[in-house]
Amino acid sequence: MPLCVILLLLLLPAIVSAGVPAVDLEAANCSPSSCGRLHNIHYPFRLNTDPPQCGQPQSTLRCEDNKAILEYGAEKYYVTNISYDSWGVNLINANLMNRSCSLPPPSHLFDFSIFEGLNYQRGNFACFVNCTRPIQHQLYWPVPCLSRNVNDVHVYVMIGSLRCDVMRLEPSCGFLSEVPVTAAAVMNSTVDIFELLREEFVVSWYWAELAWYVTKDAEYKIIHYCLNESSR
Repeated sequence: MPLCVILLLLLLPAIVSAGVPAVDLEAANCSPSSCGRLHNIHYPFRLNTDPPQCGQPQSTLRCEDNKAILEYGAEKYYVTNISYDSWGVNLINANLMNRSCSLPPPSHLFDFSIFEGLNYQRGNFACFVNCTRPIQHQLYWPVPCLSRNVNDVHVYVMIGSLRCDVMRLEPSCGFLSEVPVTAAAVMNSTVDIFELLREEFVVSWYWAELAWYVTKDAEYKIIHYCLNESSR
């Protein structure tokens, strides 16, 4: 089998999986949108009232009461800023805004493939754990309102740049939930974890776009090589 055919067959899955079409936004009638204080919304984001080709499906926003909302399943986030220069979008977890003492549901925002949506790159994680005995550890901060000493339920939260990792888990503890928090998040005895969860954090779509550009560059080079071979 000719080498260029092999290369094209190898490239095909990457082209299909990238799934980021080259869109002529002007020809597709894609003008920037606004929602409340958020202006100049454009690719890869779009409002749900904009034409489908004007943005990525996973980056579709809904405008509700002059607030831009990004939804992933049951998860709902307020979009407070989009920086196209730094490839970052500021989010606030809307599901946690009115919670004063309840375990946050685990977030799946950063579980999406880089080819499918946003990628969490610029912040910390709040990792909630439940232990059957009290823990004395510098990383474990107690959450008294979720703990029940009488039933040996001791809930703690860890804040850090690492996701919930079994290596950080004490023997008597198990994972409960993991949610993204601001990069500036630091726990101490004066910090209310539930106030911290209501602060905005930043996610990035840089790696998704980078992966597409790398794929397109490889596609160009392989096709160029095959054209040269066919002309000989």
